[in-house]
Amino acid sequence: MIPFSVLIAISLALIALLLVESVLYLARTGWYYRLGPALHAERWQTEVSLDAARAAVRDAMPLAKLSYREDDRGFCLRRHWAAMSAWPRISLRVEPGPDGAMLAYEVRPFITMAAFVPVFVVAAASGIMLAFFTVNIAVIAGIYLVFWPLELRTFGRLARLHDALAPIGVHVCRACGYDLFRQPRGQACPECGRHAPP
Repeated sequence: MIPFSVLIAISLALIALLLVESVLYLARTGWYYRLGPALHAERWQTEVSLDAARAAVRDAMPLAKLSYREDDRGFCLRRHWAAMSAWPRISLRVEPGPDGAMLAYEVRPFITMAAFVPVFVVAAASGIMLAFFTVNIAVIAGIYLVFWPLELRTFGRLARLHDALAPIGVHVCRACGYDLFRQPRGQACPECGRHAPP
């Protein structure tokens, strides 16, 4: 059985990490935005050079209504501070591709929040305040399960950003995120079968 004082110390350490992570998030720190596995990723082909793609992304950001910071590896995107979310970290890298620049889009969750769940599971399994920790596990898991599809609709499709990047060749299925580069507008997506707006 884990002593209650150890659980409190671990919880306080996690809260401190969460505060540090919040600062890194709000500052749009590049290495942090690219840290950890991406839970959602897409690749968008363009027909322009790397520099032209970076300039187009920079010009498109105000239209997408996202807060961003550019660094040498790409763009760190997030919603504006008043619209924090459960799956907040977005990176958009500009890389060489077969027909021009490729935009690599990745979404990552807060790292510290994921660490809270194992602590609650261990605490519940050890019998300490079983009801309290079981409720917390259910609430955190429920929040993530509800917000994941909602956030994917917000971030995963990024319709305004896609529309703003259309002049450089970006054409993405709004239903599934499949790269429709060089496919005729209005044609059914080969991945999900839905028709994109012309």
